Amino acid sequence: MKRPDSEELCRQLVRLAMDAEDRAGIAGVLEAADGAVWESALRTLVHHGMLPLIAHRLREESLESLAPPHLVAGLRKSHRNTLLRNQRYASCLAGVVALLREQGIEPMLWKGIVVMDRAWPDEGARIVGDLDLFIEPDEMAAAAETLVGAGFCELPKFRESSGTYVNPEGISVDLQYKGNGHGKWASDPSVLKSVTQSYSPKYIPVSNLTSLEPAAIFAGLACHLARHDSDGSSQGIHLRWLMDLHYIMRRWGKAFDTERIVFLVDTNLGLALLMRALGFFCGEMGVRYEGCEPMLNLAEHFKPYSFAEILRSRRLGVWSLPTAEYGWLYFFAHCLGLRRKSGLAVPPLSDFTGILPDQMRKWGMTRRAATLRVRASATAYPGPNSKKSGKR
Repeated sequence: MKRPDSEELCRQLVRLAMDAEDRAGIAGVLEAADGAVWESALRTLVHHGMLPLIAHRLREESLESLAPPHLVAGLRKSHRNTLLRNQRYASCLAGVVALLREQGIEPMLWKGIVVMDRAWPDEGARIVGDLDLFIEPDEMAAAAETLVGAGFCELPKFRESSGTYVNPEGISVDLQYKGNGHGKWASDPSVLKSVTQSYSPKYIPVSNLTSLEPAAIFAGLACHLARHDSDGSSQGIHLRWLMDLHYIMRRWGKAFDTERIVFLVDTNLGLALLMRALGFFCGEMGVRYEGCEPMLNLAEHFKPYSFAEILRSRRLGVWSLPTAEYGWLYFFAHCLGLRRKSGLAVPPLSDFTGILPDQMRKWGMTRRAATLRVRASATAYPGPNSKKSGKR
């Protein structure tokens, strides 16, 4: 087999992480890659938060022997550190929830640690960031007082509808109004009530937590990811966040009603991102979702993301490019030696020439989402090439 380049090795490692078919082909690429290619690929994937999951899947599939030994040690350490970190965060969350419940406050959680707990295959496979707790506006003052009384330090506020609190271990808790969420449920209290549910956690040491039904989490994550790819933060597309969508789709997709998903994803940008992501999973990644034909048929109307586009988006995103104005200022200051950002590689020229086509594609797919939204049906979405679909 021809020696793969770094991007091809990244692609096959992500396919392995997604439990794609063609295991022999994946193993062949892993075996053919030399140490330098492995190092380059893992440097890329670290910016996507993927190393703990890669470590878990290599061990689970007995493929660690195909990677350079010194890198296997690093991957195992990444998984172990993530596991210990997540256990600390889970313990902290359980304590915070107990304190808030003593004050009559029932926080709601729907992303981050809850997605890891409900959908991911292993407790140490997904890096958990801060703990996002959503509460009612009139509960904010009491919740803040409770956290400060428990030893948390309040950070300066950027807006009244949220607050960030950090404990001595460095664990960050974000208190937010429920209206700060993403998706139809965040803007409509009646929808929120209909999608809220209690569940028994697997890894978090508490008997139950208040969360959202899987379909609402799925929709909210699509809107959340689309926002981070488009607004002033301009972080690009994280493979880790796409994996959230994949694992939810893998576990609950068969039960999802397509019309309800379209309703809950209340932005055309979010709907386009979700459909393009599903096309990417089923196309380039070779993943199968049994019993999910209506939603996958809808996704056929959208041009899927390519792996190259996702990597390009994140390479630019670590610089807060292309949509954040300060990103361009920091980038040019770095290039001129005025303000160095250590540890970040300057994107290749091809990434910059790809900005306009990527943005035009995003704009076109968002317009398509607006057009197809009004055609949403609870029964089936014929594919664009089927006899039922007609001209689109």
